[in-house]
Amino acid sequence: MTLLASLRDWLKAQQLDAVLLSSRQNKQPHLGISTGSGYVLISRESAHILVDSRYYADVEARTQGYQLHLLDATHTLTTIGRQIIADRGAEHIRRFIQAGMSEREIAAELEWFMRQQGAEKASFDTIVASGWRGALPHGKASDKIVAAGEFVTLDFGALYQGYCSDMTRTLLVNGDGVSAESHPLFNVYQIVLQAQLAAISAIRPGVRCQQVDEAARRVITEAGFSHYFGHNTGHAIGIEVHEDPRFSPRDTTTLQPGMLLTVEPGIYLLGQGGVRIEDVVLVTPQGAEVLYAMPKTVLLTGEA
Repeated sequence: MTLLASLRDWLKAQQLDAVLLSSRQNKQPHLGISTGSGYVLISRESAHILVDSRYYADVEARTQGYQLHLLDATHTLTTIGRQIIADRGAEHIRRFIQAGMSEREIAAELEWFMRQQGAEKASFDTIVASGWRGALPHGKASDKIVAAGEFVTLDFGALYQGYCSDMTRTLLVNGDGVSAESHPLFNVYQIVLQAQLAAISAIRPGVRCQQVDEAARRVITEAGFSHYFGHNTGHAIGIEVHEDPRFSPRDTTTLQPGMLLTVEPGIYLLGQGGVRIEDVVLVTPQGAEVLYAMPKTVLLTGEA
C-alpha cells in the first residue's frame, strides 16, 4: 500500500474529509524534498501539492499521483503583515532608544511592541549590538549600556501567521553634539548602503543568486573592505528565517517572480563597530520590490 493510500484509509477511519500537512516532517515523504515552504492537501478523492517557484520543478520530478500547484506572489503577500509589523517595530524602537539604556532593555521593548502589533513572537533572538559590539554579526542583546554617539545595529523579525520577517537597521544614538557626518564609521555606512542598493538593483527574474551577491561584494571590495564582509548577502525567507536559495558566491539558483529574499550586506571592524542594513525584497516580473518603508539614511534615535 502506498503512503497516499494509507493516509486516505486513515481519513476514512477518522471520518475526516481532508488533511492539510504543513510541517516539514509531515510533508517530506510526499514532496520528496525537505523544505519549510509549501503545503500538501490530501482528501479522500484527490491530493494536491502547493509550492512556490523555487521548488516547483524539483517537486514535479519527484512526485506522482498529486496535482501540483504553483503559489504565486499573491499567496506570499497574504502574509505581508509580518513585514508591516517589523517596519512599525523599527520606527518605534528608533524613537524609544536613549543613551543609558541596556541592549537587553531595547530588545525587550522591541519584542513587546511587535507582539502588541499582532506578532506571535520574535522570529529569532533579537540582535542589539552597540558601539564596539557592532562588529559581531550575531551580537545578541547584552547588558552593555548604549552611549550617545554610538552606532547600534538592530536585527530582528516577527513571526506572524506562521511566517517570518527579518530586518536590520544601524542607528545613531542621539545626544548633545552628535551628528552622522562626524561619526568615524559614517563612510562605512555609506559603503554598506551602496552595496545593498547595488544588490537590489541586480535582482530580477533569470538572474543567478551568485550575481546578486557579486553586485554587493563588488562595491565593498572596491572600497577596500572585502576582508570585513564575511557572510552571504542574503537568503530566502518564509516559514523559516533562513531558507534556500542564498545570495552567496556559490548559489547558482535562478531567481523567479514571487520569491522573497533578504538583502543584508555588512562591514565589521573589530574594536570599532560595524554596519549592516537589511530589507526583505519580493522578486517581481520587473525586478525587485523592497517591502520595508523605513528610510536607510543614518537615522538618529529618539527623534519624532
